[in-house]
Amino acid sequence: MASHILKALIANFVFVFVLKIGPPGQQDWELWMRAQRGAQSRGYRPGKYHPKERAVWAFDDWYLGFMGL
Repeated sequence: MASHILKALIANFVFVFVLKIGPPGQQDWELWMRAQRGAQSRGYRPGKYHPKERAVWAFDDWYLGFMGL
């Protein structure tokens, strides 16, 4: 799957989550917005996850399998 599609899906998931669960604290929101701007910049290059990010890696694997990708 193209990384831009995966980023869009994740951004949509976060948006729906915020609408249903409620907004995070202001500091969390500002950090999330800065991270999104960075990930959407021309200079962003996806890389490998850090070994401590096993849960994120597992979620990606599950999601891609769930979507049949």
